[in-house]
Amino acid sequence: MHVQHRDGWWLTSRITSVNDHFLGVRFGVPAAPPAAIDARVVADVDQGIKRANAELGLSLTAAEIKIDPQSRYQTEVYEAMAYALAMQAGPALGLAAD
Repeated sequence: MHVQHRDGWWLTSRITSVNDHFLGVRFGVPAAPPAAIDARVVADVDQGIKRANAELGLSLTAAEIKIDPQSRYQTEVYEAMAYALAMQAGPALGLAAD
């Protein structure tokens, strides 16, 4: 999984050649999730961030979520991707617990 930070967005991709996934998360005060994003994806992203928060002692939340609408939903994929983003974003933003 490749992770990068650009213009306030934390981005990751999962390329499998069968079904690729792209996820972007902007951390901050949560906004209402866009209706175009499957509620299962939003729940998985929230769960991945919660898992990283528990490990790092943080309270990150997703203010915005972006996905590729062509990606097919797969259980646990977006959770793992959100976890990876939060694990890198917390320390990079200087939010890691002491």
